[in-house]
Amino acid sequence: MTNQAQTDPNLCAIVVLPGPASSFDIRFGIFNVAADHLDFLIMDSFRALGGESLLHQSVFGTIAPPSGTLTVHYPSGVPGKGPVVLGFTGFTQFESAAFNTDPDTYDNPDFGATVLDLDQTVIELVYASDVSGGLRCQGTLKFDPTLNASIANIVQVSTVSIDPVVDGSIRDGLDFPKDGTPDTVLENSVVQVLNVERAVQPFEDRGIIEFDISNLRPLSTQMDLVLNVFSSKGPFPFRVDVFTYEGHGFLSLADFNAGTFFKSFEYSGESVIKVDVAPVIANLRSSGKAFAGFNFRTVPSTIPSNGPFVAFGSLEFPPAAQLRPDDAAAAPPATASARGP
Repeated sequence: MTNQAQTDPNLCAIVVLPGPASSFDIRFGIFNVAADHLDFLIMDSFRALGGESLLHQSVFGTIAPPSGTLTVHYPSGVPGKGPVVLGFTGFTQFESAAFNTDPDTYDNPDFGATVLDLDQTVIELVYASDVSGGLRCQGTLKFDPTLNASIANIVQVSTVSIDPVVDGSIRDGLDFPKDGTPDTVLENSVVQVLNVERAVQPFEDRGIIEFDISNLRPLSTQMDLVLNVFSSKGPFPFRVDVFTYEGHGFLSLADFNAGTFFKSFEYSGESVIKVDVAPVIANLRSSGKAFAGFNFRTVPSTIPSNGPFVAFGSLEFPPAAQLRPDDAAAAPPATASARGP
């Protein structure tokens, strides 16, 4: 199981119900694979028994993870009428726990379900429930005759999305000389990316977005920065460059020149843009940084009527950008591709 954990980045845990298929001994073992602490297990056998449903009357014979505890939240004290809910503390990577249940049917409390009857039981896991960005995982139990056991590979389904702590634009020029030195912080606005090179009142707006990642646990293989377009103007396509930096949680003139080049994309009028920023988040978190900053720039244009440009949604003009694991992202109608250097 450890080898599988090393080769499948989306695997969170493995649940095993030993056979044979006809056994009435319903004892589950759970092995935590994820590099995070497992807090809750929810086991629902509504689809088991060929879709006729099983309930779990009781939980017994519990063995807590070696470094923590196991609490039976439901059923506890009264016969259960549905799923199992367990809570854990100290359930860290490569540790295990075990427990028995008594599964029966709604019309027969003495039904006595077998291992095979538990097929299609759904198991959901909640990791790091005390912080934002905690891992959420799910799997389904299925009997494997070659292993003489029912197995559920519990895989990542989502991580909580992160909203910005601050966003807006920093401007150079317009009412001041356009000289590469920023002049104006544009708060309570859209995240505008525009660079007008003209004889009268030239200016450049660089879009700024910062996220608090201090509690984010980037366990997804892909972490998308999802940008919702508020408005735009051609001619299309035009290039947008993405610079990244350690943020500080507020807008300042210094953000105008902040960052190192990360990726660029050709913007062609899409309504949603997704940029994989997993390496950025991983690097910032590994070095203990609390904020991730993104600086958006575009090439100068000699078109005098403020084009081309793109303005992304913001906290004040939603929907704002989000940090979102790829598997939790709703598929947009069209997306621009981002490329590295």
